Amino acid sequence: MSKAMENKILEKIKKYRLILILILLLIIKLIIVQVQPIASKYTMIYDDQLMVEQANNIVSGNWLGEYNSRTLTKGVFTPLFIALMYILHIPFLMGKEIFYGIACIVFTIIISKRIRSKAVLISIYAVILINPVEYSAQLSRVYRDGIYAGLILFLLAFLIGIFVNRKEDGKKQAKYFIGLGITFSATYLCREETIWLLPCILIVTLATIIPNYFNKKILLYLIPIVITVISINLICMLNYKYYGVYTLNQYWGKAFQLAYGALLRVKPEEEKQRVPITRETMNRLYEVSPKFAELKDFLEGEEGDDWREIGITVEGEMTGAYVQWALMDAVESLGYYETATKAEQYYIELSNEINQLCDDGVIECRKQKIVSNSCYFDLKDIIKTITKMPETIQYQYSLKDISMMVINPGQIIGLEEGKATFEKMTNQPIVTMGYYTQKINSKRIRIIEKIEKIYEYINPYLFYISIIATIVFVLCNIKRLKEIYEECIILLAVSSLYASRIFIITFTKEMMFEEALNTSYLACIYDIQYLFGIIAILFLIKDFRSKYNKRNRINYIDSNIE
Repeated sequence: MSKAMENKILEKIKKYRLILILILLLIIKLIIVQVQPIASKYTMIYDDQLMVEQANNIVSGNWLGEYNSRTLTKGVFTPLFIALMYILHIPFLMGKEIFYGIACIVFTIIISKRIRSKAVLISIYAVILINPVEYSAQLSRVYRDGIYAGLILFLLAFLIGIFVNRKEDGKKQAKYFIGLGITFSATYLCREETIWLLPCILIVTLATIIPNYFNKKILLYLIPIVITVISINLICMLNYKYYGVYTLNQYWGKAFQLAYGALLRVKPEEEKQRVPITRETMNRLYEVSPKFAELKDFLEGEEGDDWREIGITVEGEMTGAYVQWALMDAVESLGYYETATKAEQYYIELSNEINQLCDDGVIECRKQKIVSNSCYFDLKDIIKTITKMPETIQYQYSLKDISMMVINPGQIIGLEEGKATFEKMTNQPIVTMGYYTQKINSKRIRIIEKIEKIYEYINPYLFYISIIATIVFVLCNIKRLKEIYEECIILLAVSSLYASRIFIITFTKEMMFEEALNTSYLACIYDIQYLFGIIAILFLIKDFRSKYNKRNRINYIDSNIE
């Protein structure tokens, strides 16, 4: 090999050294965390089982399978992801970790344009990469929460990419807008609750557009919009082809929201926390609404009682979102889910009937029509949610309730025939507890438990120090905010993403069901909180160092003049 060739290879290695290091760290992580087995919760028919069954139907060419009350209740991205991992012969948990690892790499590469130190970049990457929540027992399920965490990190990366490259040529910026469009589409198709992402997106968008006086590059924002519209309509077209309804999701569809909103419109005699529709309200509706009375045998029978006993209960009542699942089950029991159009027609007729009863004064109702699949709330509930947010924040940063050991990983209760499908679609066996804890695995189990303990110990300090660092950073530069514009926007964007998720989870906990405060629902913001902590401290140190160096240069010049 010639000297010139050797130099060329060395230059290539030097150029891509950072990426190679990041990939090497990802491989090391994968080797360690692959000890985690799948938590085979196949009895969760609205969650894990649904995702696996729909993925199986996708690879079999049957789209989401035979239509029933569960078919169009959850986002389609997770079944598509499971199907892709199956086709690629990658075990699901490994695929999830690779996906998250790539998100960490993309984020690190994008911020490398503003953080030049390789050591700092690798440190940031390492902290978010080995985030213990991502391979905890709570996220070892075949479900969407682990995938969602990677999607949110991708989304933040592309938003920051658009912002820090706002002065670049439009052609160089296009890749970030394409990435944002693909990621936002995937995020929306994973969990439709994207409203919590809007504050962050709005902050970064305005911060990018306003200083440039709305020049022609604003048209680049059409790229993510077009990608999202095309993606959503593509899924709607497939649903129309197989089920006859042009909708993305029944749970978020207008027909169901009209019906549920009509039920929420009826005023209960006594408001009960986390009970959107009280039993007393249902009893009054049975008497005056023939369409709702059709559901009485189910809702007041054994099936309805089963729904009343799920989760943290309120005596005699169905809490939170369980009312919605019970309602759909009741409608299915009457045969309305024979087709999607028949189900939608029932919901429309139910909403029209109840709203008419309200308008005619037959039953006491709230004045305005409601279109919702959530719960009724007012300004007092918003204020209450804000006051309760510190409890959610403390739960999050303390890493409370995180478990690294998967308990009874091989346990499938009730549906033993589903085991073969589960193993087939996840590309990995359902192992026993004895296999999981055998000697060959014990070292890796100890490593991941040690990592979790380190994060659990350090993170509360990181949380408070980062807040102090942010306040000090801003106050020390209050007269020169224009000079720290980028730093302020990045900190604001990251913190808004964190705060929005905390608000949504707190609201759901206070208004719908207490179990909403859990690691899985918060999984997508643990790495966001770590990032905020590190970046805030880094910006403050960098600012102090800059001022110190500037002062030394001035003293040096003054001494030479003298």
